[in-house]
Amino acid sequence: MSDTKLKESRQKLGLSQQGIADLIGTKLRTWQDWEYGVTQCPGPVSCLVSLMLHYKCAVKHLQGRDT
Repeated sequence: MSDTKLKESRQKLGLSQQGIADLIGTKLRTWQDWEYGVTQCPGPVSCLVSLMLHYKCAVKHLQGRDT
């Protein structure tokens, strides 16, 4: 997933950079590096973000608000 697509996806999910970093269990700086194109986002993270976009209820589940 490109850095532009990663940022667009995060914004569509309504999450801050810190929010999505916490959600997927990475450091803010790591997320920012992916989003700014400093380093390439790993395939599994791209897949997870795509799934979160497709199944938005997964975001609530990951945040512990799925009740």
